[in-house]
Amino acid sequence: LTALAKLVNRTIDDEYGDIHTGLVPTYEPIPGWAQGAACSTCGIRAGTSPGMVDMDRVHNGTWHDSTYHNGEPTRNITVKFTGRAVYVYNLIANAVPSTSTLTIIDFILDGVHVDTYTHSPDDSTNILYDVPVYVNSSLKHGQHTLVMASGSDSFVSLMLFDYIVYT
Repeated sequence: LTALAKLVNRTIDDEYGDIHTGLVPTYEPIPGWAQGAACSTCGIRAGTSPGMVDMDRVHNGTWHDSTYHNGEPTRNITVKFTGRAVYVYNLIANAVPSTSTLTIIDFILDGVHVDTYTHSPDDSTNILYDVPVYVNSSLKHGQHTLVMASGSDSFVSLMLFDYIVYT
């Protein structure tokens, strides 16, 4: 008797969550986050000028935006999923006038710090899309909790979260 299992990719959108489980990401602190597509005061916003987000290139036309400043509470996104692999995708900004675009994100999986992603902006005004900021394809199959944290050190840090794929 042979059992076959097919691996299936599922997506967790920043705004709409996982359409299969109904789970949505949790953002903390609540006043520290904005829905980027609807934020008129954010330094990174939708538009066609250099340094602005092309809405045709973001997943489901949404992303979440937060900038950590030293002394403020850490900005966290928490997601729960059942699987054996996880891939986190963000937008990454470079030079944007009057906006800090340094990105430092810590990843805590099941309570253990597993990685840190850092992007130091270059002089271009390019917004990078579908950037894999965390990849782990060797998880033990099961339930997992992933926390993305910005602000665990003394730097100003921008996080532009788009979506997660898990298997």
